[in-house]
Amino acid sequence: MEELQGQLESLTISKDPEVQWLHQSVLGKNLKLILNDTREIIGKLQCVDHLANIVLLNASELFPSLTITRTLGNIIVPIKGVNKILLQA
Repeated sequence: MEELQGQLESLTISKDPEVQWLHQSVLGKNLKLILNDTREIIGKLQCVDHLANIVLLNASELFPSLTITRTLGNIIVPIKGVNKILLQA
């Protein structure tokens, strides 16, 4: 059991400054993704996979031109479709 705990900690605690910044500053925070087709998605960042796809929790989709909001739940957003990523306060 202790050996497994150590392996998990080594995966989550990295010496890489970029990974540390991601863990400390962005994970668990609300992001606003502006997609290539001008839709906006807001949700809490759960993780980023090995292909840089973004996993959001409790996401909502906004259509700025129509002032309509739609609840999506937990989603994966392909990075190819993202135009801009903003950190929500």
